[in-house]
Amino acid sequence: MPQVFRPYPPVEANDILLAAQLGQNLDAMQPVTASGEMWRFIRTLQIYVEARAVEDILDRIHQYCRSIEGLILPAVGNTKKHFKSRSELFIGPAHHDLMGALFDIRSHVEHLHENRYLEPFDRDVRLDLVKKELIVEYIARNALARIINQKTLWTHFGNTTTLELFWALSSDERRRIWGDIIDPMVPVADFDPKYLHDGMLGKT
Repeated sequence: MPQVFRPYPPVEANDILLAAQLGQNLDAMQPVTASGEMWRFIRTLQIYVEARAVEDILDRIHQYCRSIEGLILPAVGNTKKHFKSRSELFIGPAHHDLMGALFDIRSHVEHLHENRYLEPFDRDVRLDLVKKELIVEYIARNALARIINQKTLWTHFGNTTTLELFWALSSDERRRIWGDIIDPMVPVADFDPKYLHDGMLGKT
């Protein structure tokens, strides 16, 4: 995934194999999609794909958060609470503060409060946005890819009804179905801001 501090990430043999497998499974998903059983998942995937082409970093974070929301089905009035607690399934229980901060960005963008991050220019705030985008994109991408690649998950993440049934299961049963957690810190493990000048972070 290209981004500001690593514009040319390596593409390795395993990445090509994974892409081929994802393509095959998306083809296999088409009959299920046509029946309407996968409508919510397909919409969530569409949001993620479109987000990758958005120029503004805050808008990208907003849309990647929406991609995660599409999988966790947060209840009205408890969206932030569920965004933090239900994302444990994907990344484990140690990242509530991180997910809460991501959700705050998503909400501020939704309500046109981007100025809280952009005015005045603050290098540390802009660098934090770069890191948070890397993290939330990585979570969304890997969660979506796992669902595509494991057909047993299609019946749980396809639409609102199946998601309601899935999230009503015990946490142990959900964990058994989902499998290993995703480490959200992988994409920032080698983050080094020393080569990022302020112009690259949006200073004019």
